[in-house]
Amino acid sequence: MKHQLIISGATGRMGLSLISCMKDFKDFELIYSASSKDTEIPHGSIIIDFSEPDFSIEVLKKAVERGTPMLIGTTGFNDQHILKIKDSSNHIPILFASNTSLGIYSLKEWLKRFCHSYLKVQLFL
Repeated sequence: MKHQLIISGATGRMGLSLISCMKDFKDFELIYSASSKDTEIPHGSIIIDFSEPDFSIEVLKKAVERGTPMLIGTTGFNDQHILKIKDSSNHIPILFASNTSLGIYSLKEWLKRFCHSYLKVQLFL
């Protein structure tokens, strides 16, 4: 059975990239691609969001209502948005990664290890 995927922010750079590579993933079926003009988003297995903060929060509300896991790659959230995301994570699985590039991930991991091993500081990324 294929996972039914919804991409939010489908007209942006990351959304378009995800849509273009969907043919390479046989276990996933793109059932809907949403932009910030969409008001109704269908049910799916997972939502991947690379939209903009206010629309991302609207999509998150739908995800919580339906129990749909969500990956949030959107940037630019304010403190109120972050609190909403944290609260929602008590109800559905959420991967909140404001930068999903492999290079940035690797750099963050290296910095965490370096700082933990050699410096007595906390690193907030």
